[in-house]
Amino acid sequence: MIKAKIAPRNLLVVLCPVLLVACRSPAENSPPEPVARPTFEAWRRIYTTEVKGLTRSRVHRGYVNHRFSRDEEGAYEIYDTSRKPVGFVLANGKAFRYEADASGKLTSRQIAYEGLDGGVLRLLEASGKVEYEEIMAGDAQTKS
Repeated sequence: MIKAKIAPRNLLVVLCPVLLVACRSPAENSPPEPVARPTFEAWRRIYTTEVKGLTRSRVHRGYVNHRFSRDEEGAYEIYDTSRKPVGFVLANGKAFRYEADASGKLTSRQIAYEGLDGGVLRLLEASGKVEYEEIMAGDAQTKS
């Protein structure tokens, strides 16, 4: 075994870089925190309209909640008239229905690729022309 004496001044020269690296803030090495985007939503009532001869019928079928941020188009959540979620339609037009599997876990299955109106008709099992009516914030019917 070799024994060597290190002068105190040389010891500082060797330990200073080690201490500087060890004491460096961990924030310098960690990835930046994701920026939280504000999420917006817009509720609308869904109606279908059908014309048979001289008769025009307009039926309330459910609700749509468009959730989006400034950067993304988001998705359209579809609810029946009792406000039970039935599925969603992505901004690209793909529609998905919520289904419970054998264990009772809620899953989604793609059912259509027909745009928002086509997806709404499929999800609500309706026919006719789809119309949307904006729900205002103070509207009494929006409260459960």
